[in-house]
Amino acid sequence: MNEWSRRERAKHLGILPQSSQLTFPFSASEVVAIGATPLSLSADELAQQTRFWMEKTDTWQFADRLFTSLSGGERQRVQLARILLQVSQAEKPPVVLLDEPTSAQDLGQQHHLLQLVRQLSHESQFSIVAILHDLNQATRYADKIWLLNQGKMFAQGSPQAILTPDTVSAVWGYIPEKLITQAGNNVLI
Repeated sequence: MNEWSRRERAKHLGILPQSSQLTFPFSASEVVAIGATPLSLSADELAQQTRFWMEKTDTWQFADRLFTSLSGGERQRVQLARILLQVSQAEKPPVVLLDEPTSAQDLGQQHHLLQLVRQLSHESQFSIVAILHDLNQATRYADKIWLLNQGKMFAQGSPQAILTPDTVSAVWGYIPEKLITQAGNNVLI
């Protein structure tokens, strides 16, 4: 990524901050369309791509609403649609950085969003890096985990190898109980 020009970075790197303070009177679909700035799309292609990514992020129903009138979770998903549109036309596999993408989402939307980015990672070679504080979500959706302690790398590897009662105890001073679901997923409580 260091060798990428600004234009390449704009095409291949998408960043979703924890919150967005956009105060202009744009509709949700106009915010998503901003993601096409580094791209060469016709008006029809832009309309198609905007709708496609808004449907993927469950935000199409907000297309004509002012972005500023949306809830925090709705804004987060609209911004995710924007960055996915932005990187969807990349010639190389894109990198998407997500800072607590589920922080303002209800439970159903949390899982929908994480399923979407996992699907993009597996089927479209998107590199997804997400900051998550919910260890069970990390266990369920992550392929690899980098566990930080006091801002420093503590452990890295598969969720099953890293998120154990011992590591949780070492990092947070809490000894969780580990359960295995019928689907074979680890759950820490």
